[in-house]
Amino acid sequence: LGLDRYPELASLAINRSEMLIRASRFQDAVTALAALDTSHPGALSDYGKMWVWANRACALRGLGRGPEAKPDEDRVAAKAAENWSAATFAAACRGDTDG
Repeated sequence: LGLDRYPELASLAINRSEMLIRASRFQDAVTALAALDTSHPGALSDYGKMWVWANRACALRGLGRGPEAKPDEDRVAAKAAENWSAATFAAACRGDTDG
């Protein structure tokens, strides 16, 4: 398969990155998301882009690289109303659970 031939599989790639994060495989998630974000940006809806940003920010935080996560967190926060689930996930990953 592959995203080059089947760009509609982008959502599966996003879901895979979340599974990698939940398995504490943060660097694998960052690597997978970088490939998705740079090689297949046209395959992503705005909703999907927010999941890429939120998942990458979470993975970077898992690696102890909070300053690198900040630009993605800012992107998600700026469009939070477009994908509350991604915005909530990014906030939880950075420890912002006070609402």
